[in-house]
Order: sequence, then C-alpha cells, then structure tokens
Amino acid sequence: ETGSKRKWGTGGWFGLWQITSAPPMWGGHYDAVFRSQELEQAAVWVDYKEAPNLMIAEMWKDVLEGDGLPTKILPVGDILTWGERVPFRVLVPLGREHVADEILRKV
Repeated sequence: ETGSKRKWGTGGWFGLWQITSAPPMWGGHYDAVFRSQELEQAAVWVDYKEAPNLMIAEMWKDVLEGDGLPTKILPVGDILTWGERVPFRVLVPLGREHVADEILRKV
C-alpha cells in the first residue's frame, strides 16, 4: 500500500537489526546482535590486490571509492611490523572484484 506508515512500538526489525525494549548491556541481546553483524561483515571482504606500501594502497582505495566501490586496506604481517613501508592488502566486497577491475582499467 502506498502512503501507509509503519509505527514501531517497543520492538521490531530495523534493517537486519532486531530492536527490543531490553536495556542495552554487554553480553546481552544487543551485544549478540552486534557481534553476529560484525562476523557477517568480516566474511564478505576479499583480497583484491597487494600494494607495496601505505601510500599506494591509499591511492588505490581513493580511486575505487571515488567510483562508489567500498574498499578497505589492511597491513600485511604482524601488528609489530605495521608502518607506512610494509605491504598492504586492498580488500573489496565479495563478488565485486570485476567492478574493481573495470574501475582500474579505466584509469
């Protein structure tokens, strides 16, 4: 129906999040929902390229995000070796690698 408005009471669904009237607390309902969303988001990113350093990784990230493709960069290796000069992984959403190929082909 067009023009109908849905009113939310003390509970319901908002996107993929379940809203309840329970008070937020760590280890409670909100924490469980947040953690399940966090795990789901972590599983959808795939390695696309490896950049030799942070500057190149940020340039690739800017180019890809400039055309609307969400991108993440993560350093390769142990946390103790992180810095500007270590290689970085460029990650894109699963199934969108072909979009990244097209964007970089245009450049």
